[in-house]
Amino acid sequence: MKNRILYSIFAFLLLSNVSGMAQIRLTETVHDGKTLVMMTPQYLMINQLRLEIDRKISNKQWITLAPHYVQDFQQYQTHSGFGLVATYKFLYGKSSYFGAGAQFTNHTFDNYAKDGELDLWLYQTKITQYGLNATVGHYFRLASHLFGDIYGGIGYRFSNTTSSDGIMHSFDNPFFSINYSGPMIVVGIRVGVML
Repeated sequence: MKNRILYSIFAFLLLSNVSGMAQIRLTETVHDGKTLVMMTPQYLMINQLRLEIDRKISNKQWITLAPHYVQDFQQYQTHSGFGLVATYKFLYGKSSYFGAGAQFTNHTFDNYAKDGELDLWLYQTKITQYGLNATVGHYFRLASHLFGDIYGGIGYRFSNTTSSDGIMHSFDNPFFSINYSGPMIVVGIRVGVML
């Protein structure tokens, strides 16, 4: 279900006919637009739907707001959450940038066990994670109104975990620990449309 919603949003963004898009020629750079709506496909691997809106605030300065939603239903655990990332970007050259920002994500895990035919609720864990990021990146044009972005940098995460049963639990997925605190590498790609 979530994949169908994601694909529908992505198709709408790619196929929408916004009058401002027709005015952007292939030879122009990211400086010529005012708003980018981007998707971050790597977050789908950790069950997160993230939409990023880049808005030009001056000739070489942009601000990015990235609300995100987390949802993962497994047999004995449900994981949901939401968050927001805000990043300031200073562009240099044609389309490269330095970025610095902060992020917040709130995770909720409800854990169950099987008792015969019944699912019994065991405990709930809430993880609040704050982070700081410093990145460098580069925008590149894929088509007349379609842009990509590749970035990398460093970050730091602060996590606070509380459980209704008072026990510390592990919340690892194949890529990282959700309640991790400490330094980390930040890398990714984005793709989206210029409005």
